[in-house]
Amino acid sequence: GEVIERYGASTIVTYSGKFLDVLNPTPDMIDIEDIAIGLSRENRFANQTIAPYSVGQHSVLVSSLVPERYALQGLLHDAAEAYIKDLPSPLKHCLKSYEEVEETLIKVIYCKFKVEIGKEFVKKADRTALDFEWDQLFIEKNQKFCWDQEMTYLKFMKRFNDIMQIQSEHYGKDNAAA
Repeated sequence: GEVIERYGASTIVTYSGKFLDVLNPTPDMIDIEDIAIGLSRENRFANQTIAPYSVGQHSVLVSSLVPERYALQGLLHDAAEAYIKDLPSPLKHCLKSYEEVEETLIKVIYCKFKVEIGKEFVKKADRTALDFEWDQLFIEKNQKFCWDQEMTYLKFMKRFNDIMQIQSEHYGKDNAAA
């Protein structure tokens, strides 16, 4: 209808009111609030956990498991999922188009926030987090492990702001204005 004609079939409206063309994203379409909201509401493991467990909580965990200089990449490594949802890995790998959209989005997000890349560090931390999450959620069935959406949003934003402050002080990067 009218909305698609006006904004395009590949455009979504975000929490902050921005318009994001998921097939042609640009840094000005990206907002950390949208990422934090989206990831705090997007659950991992195909929603099959003992309690809702969000990509946002996972991202905060991963960011705490990498060297400080790669903490921002750890926090934002799944940020595209704030816009295009999380798919279970077995399905994601069957959908090459999804992977291409995700890869493009993550590059734009990294550009927006001037993310320093430490791919191997983040990959290792992601695997470590997965093992820990698996134990908590599927073996221990620990409901108290899971943060609610509001707590996830607040902790994600605090972590982001702390990282920006540290980078500004220690590395001379002024990412706060990004």
